[in-house]
Amino acid sequence: MCYHFPLRRQHLKKLGSTLTQPALRLFLLQRRRARRKAVGHLLQQVAIVHQTQNLIQMLLGTSDFVGALELISRTQSMLVQELQGVKCLR
Repeated sequence: MCYHFPLRRQHLKKLGSTLTQPALRLFLLQRRRARRKAVGHLLQQVAIVHQTQNLIQMLLGTSDFVGALELISRTQSMLVQELQGVKCLR
């Protein structure tokens, strides 16, 4: 009777690899995709903040102080809400 155990273990191991490995791989790929999407969104937000500096200077140059202050306010709220984890940009 003991001679069946190694065969059963081998069979269970094969079943485990064929049933669990694809599901685990799918989970890891979905998690990687979500992280890359989040990084892409973060980079878009950083690019927007970076572009506002030139726009603010242009608004100040045309004496549109109200528009410049509004843009500064929006940029500050974006920094606080969406870019709070960013420490440094070079």
